[in-house]
Amino acid sequence: MTRMDVVRRTVAVGIMCLGATAVFIRLFGYIPVFSRLYPVIILCCVGYALGTAGGQRVQRGLGALVGLLTTVIASVVLGAMTIQNQDGNVGLSSFFGGLVEGFGIIIRAVVPAPVNAETITAAMLLTAYGTLVACLLVTTFVPAASLVPASVIFIVGLMLSQGSALPPIPFAAVFIAAVVAALALMPAAKQQNRIEDGAEFADVETAKRPGRPLRVGMVSMAALLVAVVAAALGPMAQIGSIRPPFDPHQKDNFRPDTDLDGDDVVSLATKWQTLRREDPFEVFTVTGPEIPGAVNWAINAKYDGVTWSSLTTFDQIGEDGIPYEGPKPRFTIDGSTGFETGELLPGPWLPASYRPTNVTGQVARADREATIVAGDDKGAGKTYQVDFRALAMRSLAPLATVRPVDRPEFGTLRELPAGFPLELRYFAQSAMSTQSTPYAKLEALADVLSAPPYQEANDSIDNALDVASLTDLVITSKEGTQAQYATAFALMARSQGYPTRLVVGFSTRGKAATRTVKSTDVLVYPEVELTKVGWVPFAPGPRDLARGVPVVQRFKPPKQDKPPKESPSPTPTEEPTPTPSPTKEPEQTETRSLTALVLPVAGLLLVVGWPVLVAWRRRRVRGRYCTGDPDERVEGAWRYVRTTRKRLGQALADTSSPAAYAADPATERGLSSLAAMTETAMYAPEQLTDSDADQAWTLADGVVAAAVKHASWSRKLRWWLLPQRR
Repeated sequence: MTRMDVVRRTVAVGIMCLGATAVFIRLFGYIPVFSRLYPVIILCCVGYALGTAGGQRVQRGLGALVGLLTTVIASVVLGAMTIQNQDGNVGLSSFFGGLVEGFGIIIRAVVPAPVNAETITAAMLLTAYGTLVACLLVTTFVPAASLVPASVIFIVGLMLSQGSALPPIPFAAVFIAAVVAALALMPAAKQQNRIEDGAEFADVETAKRPGRPLRVGMVSMAALLVAVVAAALGPMAQIGSIRPPFDPHQKDNFRPDTDLDGDDVVSLATKWQTLRREDPFEVFTVTGPEIPGAVNWAINAKYDGVTWSSLTTFDQIGEDGIPYEGPKPRFTIDGSTGFETGELLPGPWLPASYRPTNVTGQVARADREATIVAGDDKGAGKTYQVDFRALAMRSLAPLATVRPVDRPEFGTLRELPAGFPLELRYFAQSAMSTQSTPYAKLEALADVLSAPPYQEANDSIDNALDVASLTDLVITSKEGTQAQYATAFALMARSQGYPTRLVVGFSTRGKAATRTVKSTDVLVYPEVELTKVGWVPFAPGPRDLARGVPVVQRFKPPKQDKPPKESPSPTPTEEPTPTPSPTKEPEQTETRSLTALVLPVAGLLLVVGWPVLVAWRRRRVRGRYCTGDPDERVEGAWRYVRTTRKRLGQALADTSSPAAYAADPATERGLSSLAAMTETAMYAPEQLTDSDADQAWTLADGVVAAAVKHASWSRKLRWWLLPQRR
């Protein structure tokens, strides 16, 4: 293959991919495609041709590297460095953001898609890498192989652009014309794949190869088939038309900005408890009448061995409030609280009552655990109302029957850092061993950490949460911050199989209908997910109860004034609905456990028993034919073969007798022999023997096995999965 052959094939690939990329006009419009996508494809082909122009096998790799480098540079220059991203910024970071976010934004958007750095970069990379793969194929395998990546580019572009006002037919015609033009450019050289690196690709064959028009026609028909099928089935994808309009703030799967000037939220809370103790500031005000004793702010579930963070995504709160997965938790009471955040509140989080169910008066988002963030990533200066469900237990007796939640989605809540010390694991095991129920075990661990000789370091700004510092706190120094005690408890509880998380919240203690919460009221405490009651707070720090950590307490409904005797007793509206007696819960648990056991067993029996049933039914049908004297058994073998072959889609003609099949030389040997024996059994005067009948059934089984082997897939599935009828 000479330099000219490389150039001709690369130009052919470029034309083919340009034709396939034309469908992106439906997604972005004409100008972005012609000014940004097309130059990247052309530069990729030029880079590959320059790197491979030496005409040697080893230079295909050099061409691929040059093409790849050209693609990256062109994507940066024509995408990230010259067009704004969805946040209005321009820069190299937009290129890396486009790698991750571009296709997500395109798929979420209706057509036309937003023309920004992320979407354009994603489209550039798809088309350029597809072009590069086509260049490698066209100089390595048969030239027609380059049709595959070009078809992928066309099909993906067509799927992403569903919902466009422009019809797909003209772009399908452009794609087909580009394929035909590419075939005209590709040389008819022989391909030598088994040559050493550094050797010439192949010599050009000047003589015309027979069958070339046929191959060109077949490739053209393949392109036509791809275009027609994609244009017909593409609208079924509905990717570009069923999504909501593009939202630059991403209503779905939004990740808030949690940058707090270098601090994580847990460390910031510790600084407020220590450094700002003499100079507190107002964080927010809360209004009643139903104000809980503490509110949540930021919830952290991921611990990496050094710090806590939250990796959840947030969705826009809709008209129906915050969707919860699963049933409404028991032992809760509904309420509503108003909030007005101050100008110094950092971060995107909005203070919210326990288990918020809705937010009104402010655009907000929530994750699956109902942590609330502001719609504009700024929690300061917001006024809003939160509807909530607070934990309200009239009796603490149900806590004796709760267990740690065991669901696959809570795997992160049980993760421990690598090298978690055995000292902390054994410490937790020893502290919990004094109790028998899960809740009592957790209380015992919290009681050990909150009692002397453990004490809180009020004046310390050292809030290291790494495992070594926590081990020193628990085993040696026995002095630390509230966040360190909460982290130590959460990790030691995880080491014993409990799902935990760390909550940063605020104490709202008081009796006034409007209360001002300051920075020194901030709390850091752990929660454990338990059945029946959900997330339960614990107070493992020496001053946690004094600070106002909302541990579980017996709920006392507010007293109601007694009405006059002549009037009926009114129903209190704010009192929670009485919950069923806890004594019935074990029955429900037993029923659920029995159901969880029966269903898999029934499914296993069905999976194993159904094939057995089908095989038993087939043997039973065969046995019905194989009865009587030897003549009747031979005739039964013939009828069995006729019935079975008809079921397998290979029916014997009803008008043909066994003698006709025996005399026909085209009949397979086994069927011919069985037909001859059947003719003898039906019309010959001599009586057949049992050995003859056994031989007939052996022939019948062989004919049936051959029929199963040559049957279509659908017939085979019916044969193996559906019981046979006589």
